[in-house]
Amino acid sequence: MGGGALDHESQIPFNRSFRTGQELNDIRELLGDGRLHGAGKWTQKCEDILAREIAPSSKVLLTPSCTAALEMSALILGIQPGDEVLMPSYTFVSTANAFALRGARIKFVDVEPQTMNIDARKIESSLTDKSRALVVVHYGGVACEMDTIVSICKRRGLSLVEDAAQAIGCSYKGQPLGSFGEIGCFSFHETKNIHCGEGGALVVNRSEFNLNAEMIREKGYQSFSVFERAGRQIHLAVPWVFLFDK
Repeated sequence: MGGGALDHESQIPFNRSFRTGQELNDIRELLGDGRLHGAGKWTQKCEDILAREIAPSSKVLLTPSCTAALEMSALILGIQPGDEVLMPSYTFVSTANAFALRGARIKFVDVEPQTMNIDARKIESSLTDKSRALVVVHYGGVACEMDTIVSICKRRGLSLVEDAAQAIGCSYKGQPLGSFGEIGCFSFHETKNIHCGEGGALVVNRSEFNLNAEMIREKGYQSFSVFERAGRQIHLAVPWVFLFDK
């Protein structure tokens, strides 16, 4: 390059966004409906497709991002200050931040050099009586060793969260990633295989979490459908807000 300015036209791009050619027609149809809120027909359509492909018996909720889905996971699981949450030492910062925001103590476990996924053989030696949850990251869409991981979580009473940000459409021994743990989190950032600029999804694999998950996504608000399913009882959810000092 001779030390000169970079020729951006000749550089290999980090990613290229994919377009079907149908996007503008879909946007026109959406605008024609006159309803622009986030829980409309198109949201339901996406959630139904994801549920069918990942976990037909699970609850799927679209979120603003995978980061948002991870933060919701910490709230749904009731992570408290002092709880230990284990995760791989190699991951995006959102994986740790989501649980650190709840006051959890993050414990990083070494990764396998071949896959950059958490080394399942090193999980148990990292556990203490304060360990509450394990977050696995399927890096690059490569599945973690889920047989071993699920067995450890069941035996030690750990909640399991899958950070499947890069793993849409991927599986482990024929089972879709994101369907093994209590919760699976996905990303639709532009750099992912399926994308919408930003965006994410929360897959709730335990039905007892469904109502709380819906209410947290709605910032504690009870939509009419949630209100009806709750049998017209009042439920309180932890508000999904952040308070900043001056």
